[in-house]
Amino acid sequence: LNVQELWTRDGSGLEITRQVMSYKRFLFLLRCLRFDNLNTREERKKTDKLAAIRHIYDGFVENCKNSYSLGQYVTIDKKLEAFRGRCSFIQYIPNKPAKYGLKMCVLADAKTHFVNSLEIYCGQQPEGTYRVSNSPTDIVLRLVDHIKGSNRNLTTDNWYTSYPLAKMPLDKKITVLGTLRKNKREIPPELLPNRTKTKGTSLFGYQRYITMVSYTPKKNKSVIVLSTMHNTGEIDLETKKPEMILDYNATKGGVD
Repeated sequence: LNVQELWTRDGSGLEITRQVMSYKRFLFLLRCLRFDNLNTREERKKTDKLAAIRHIYDGFVENCKNSYSLGQYVTIDKKLEAFRGRCSFIQYIPNKPAKYGLKMCVLADAKTHFVNSLEIYCGQQPEGTYRVSNSPTDIVLRLVDHIKGSNRNLTTDNWYTSYPLAKMPLDKKITVLGTLRKNKREIPPELLPNRTKTKGTSLFGYQRYITMVSYTPKKNKSVIVLSTMHNTGEIDLETKKPEMILDYNATKGGVD
């Protein structure tokens, strides 16, 4: 919301904000607020692009982890926080509502949408403590590290999902459910889209602990889903869709 809208009295504002302080008081405090020591910021920026917010950012993420017990289903997705200010790692993502902003990779509860952990994408960090790999698999493993051994299920989209990722969390007792991009070399040719497949049909592939399904919603198009949570090819009689796809639709979303 625009800050002024919080203090409106036509029923659309938040009454609690008016009870706590006036609009002018809020702006005064906002002008005085600093998240870190400005005198040492330039020195810290040599090893950390997030130096200006590092202290409050790390504290916020830690509080999110400690303040809420996640449910059985969690999801990881990208979020674009709208921002057009001066920043070296602003992202342009045309299919997002804001288009310009700060990209975050977020781990959230699939049912309540509560944020449990997040990473702000700032490109490649300078040499030092905060320089880590930005590959999708490494991001996922960092975000779920604190819930390993909990027997939860993780749902991801096709940017994160891969065959190597599906095998890694099994050691951490976390199952994975996600869509796959068609260019993944692990996908058998029979599961890729072709004109001979009938609309509404499903083709399953099985490996130890891993199941893959190719569903044909229309001619010459296939949706490919990989799962370590499912080991049978069950299909919903009403929708004719595989249970794997229905479970994906039910547990994916909420991050945006």
